[in-house]
Amino acid sequence: MNTYNRKSMKVWAQNVLASNPLIIDTETTGLTERDEICEIAAIDSNGAVFLNTLIKPIDAIPVEVIDIHGITNEAVADAPTWEQLHADIQELISGRLLAVYNADFDLRMMEQSALFSGRVFPMPLTVSCVMKAYARYVGEWCERRKNYRWHKLTAAAEQMGVTIDGMPHRALFDCLLTLGLLRKMAGYDD
Repeated sequence: MNTYNRKSMKVWAQNVLASNPLIIDTETTGLTERDEICEIAAIDSNGAVFLNTLIKPIDAIPVEVIDIHGITNEAVADAPTWEQLHADIQELISGRLLAVYNADFDLRMMEQSALFSGRVFPMPLTVSCVMKAYARYVGEWCERRKNYRWHKLTAAAEQMGVTIDGMPHRALFDCLLTLGLLRKMAGYDD
């Protein structure tokens, strides 16, 4: 562990939380450039829920993905589409710092979902990637990537002693885990 990294990431986490970001997470139909969002949640640094909704994707959710997050095609059958939610999501995130655990992935999925529904996702945004910050906080080097080793959100939360009641791999649960992780990194005990 690099003490400098831990101290600088503590200050980083304190600054992120002080700016009252929107903490966002998504669940998707998969990981590829053809996949899209089937659930999205957003909370603030106090845990207030601003958005928590299923989204009906254009294509069906594959069984192997349902096995991970538990969101079925039946569950999203009557949910709003991205097209129906796009303006509200755009308004919600406009001008706000976004704190996202795996920011590159979630932003790509938001952009893809917007494009698939004939919309344009608002870029650039002000985004803090909590996953990359946590990797630096821990300080384990990944020689293959020539950067700090990334950790899955559930593993990072477990390492930091963050526990949340709810269903793992659901958007709101993962937002709350990310908030808990940020608070621990900042040195705030819940």
